[in-house]
Amino acid sequence: MITVDYRLIRGVLDPLRAAMLALSRMVTRRSRANSQLVSAPPEAARPAAPPEGPPAVASATECDQALIATHLEYLAYELRMDADGWSQARHPARYNFHLRTFACGTRLHCEVGIGASIGNSRAAWIEFLNQANDRGYVTRFSLVEYPDGRRNVRMRALVAGAYSRPVFAMVMDMWHEDLDLVRLKPEFPKESTTADREAGAAVTVN
Repeated sequence: MITVDYRLIRGVLDPLRAAMLALSRMVTRRSRANSQLVSAPPEAARPAAPPEGPPAVASATECDQALIATHLEYLAYELRMDADGWSQARHPARYNFHLRTFACGTRLHCEVGIGASIGNSRAAWIEFLNQANDRGYVTRFSLVEYPDGRRNVRMRALVAGAYSRPVFAMVMDMWHEDLDLVRLKPEFPKESTTADREAGAAVTVN
């Protein structure tokens, strides 16, 4: 018969149990510390916050505007931006005009005053502008009459599509030739009024 001394076994197991408990507590503390480091890293270890959005990139329209401005300055125009988005192109020897770039292309706009009391035949002006529309390359001509009595010749054109140096140069050549049709306009006969006709009838030639 084998006799077991339980006091001896307990003397071996109790220190072993105490060591296992201490090791378990150490592992638990390290695990908690690691989890805190992962969930809340110090400020120095955090990556920099990304920017709120991508850097601003000039739109195709804005790029075209800049290229067209450079092109017109080469042609001796001086450009000035208006508050409404249009630009004024001023030239020492040519008609000044306005322009603005849209998604469809660049619009050109020019108005030339012909006076409040022009004395020339309105019908003759309309006929002349109709002929200019037939002869013009890229420009549409129209007669504009304002409530205050002013009469202007309006000239408009569109350079379609994105800016292209050869295309824009060709259109500007045609635009200048079209505007010269108005610059070289003929002198229209003066309209005779009722008073003029009555005065002429009253004259007696001896």
